[in-house]
Amino acid sequence: MGNFCRKHCSCLEPYLPCLFFGRNGEQEDKGGQVFANLAVVKPDLQAGEKDLEGKIKEKPLPPLPGQDLAGICNFVALFDYEARTEDDLSFRAGDKLQVLSASHEGWWYAKLLLPEGSVCPGRKLMGYIPANYIAADQSIEAEPWFFGPIKRADAERQLLYPGNQEGAFLIRESESLKGEYSLSVFDGTSVKHYRIKKMDGSFFLTQRITFDTVNKLVDYYSKNSDGLCVLLRQPCLKIQTPATFDLSYKTVDQWEIDRQSLKLVKKLGSGQFGEVWEGLWNNTTPVAIKTLKPGSMDPKDFLREAQIMKNLRHPKLIQLYAVCTLEDPIYIITELMRNGSLLEYLKS
Repeated sequence: MGNFCRKHCSCLEPYLPCLFFGRNGEQEDKGGQVFANLAVVKPDLQAGEKDLEGKIKEKPLPPLPGQDLAGICNFVALFDYEARTEDDLSFRAGDKLQVLSASHEGWWYAKLLLPEGSVCPGRKLMGYIPANYIAADQSIEAEPWFFGPIKRADAERQLLYPGNQEGAFLIRESESLKGEYSLSVFDGTSVKHYRIKKMDGSFFLTQRITFDTVNKLVDYYSKNSDGLCVLLRQPCLKIQTPATFDLSYKTVDQWEIDRQSLKLVKKLGSGQFGEVWEGLWNNTTPVAIKTLKPGSMDPKDFLREAQIMKNLRHPKLIQLYAVCTLEDPIYIITELMRNGSLLEYLKS
């Protein structure tokens, strides 16, 4: 792919300079130095609330209704998270946390807020957490029934997942009307969709009865079907946990990791350039490990394409986590796809 683009798509050079690095007589990187320019500014934990306030203004967090964003410091966990390194903080869905530093968009430094009167001797209370695992406390994003900007078809797929009972529901952002919401409900056999209309600050399914907040609308239809196919009973099961931004806070700045931190568990496949293994990083995190056979490909081309992958972040794309380039075979560590090959998955 890289060679083809360099030969036939020179117009891409302003947008993907790493792809064209080394042409026209420029000095090429050697080995892991391809990643030397990937470092980002490390967070200053002493910045505290000022650091958090600046980050929130730069990249807004889920808002509390009627409240200034800069005042948000307390959050609620949306998913369970087990610490991957000694710098991380473990928590469970529903736990309350106070964010102390948001210097990096993917990993924040936080303090676990224990219920009043509770004591947990020996439990770590401060550390790094994945920012996409939490939401502002008391916001709609913190509700277990809120699924954000998913499509109608995705809502149906998740509500029809085994384990959801009649009355399972979710609320999602409207695909066609920005700032509005849709209610999707499983009636036991199929999924019904309702538009949550908004007028003069009120939310409603029918103008006969309106609500100040979406939460109050959910509470009402949990007790009265009042035109719905069924009562709203329990939130739809969340069948997917989002991928974190890199393996950990440390690997955001340090793409070259110690290969001794990797354990090859199961061979998934092989090809002309190397093998693919299911593995464990730090004995905590499942990953895919791609190896490069010595002499099968120019390492600089291999690393150049890995750098392109590093810059691509999307829920539908496999995420590149790290590399091991200081000795052969070169490793590229990526997100593990649990269902394996798409072809084999479709066949089954």
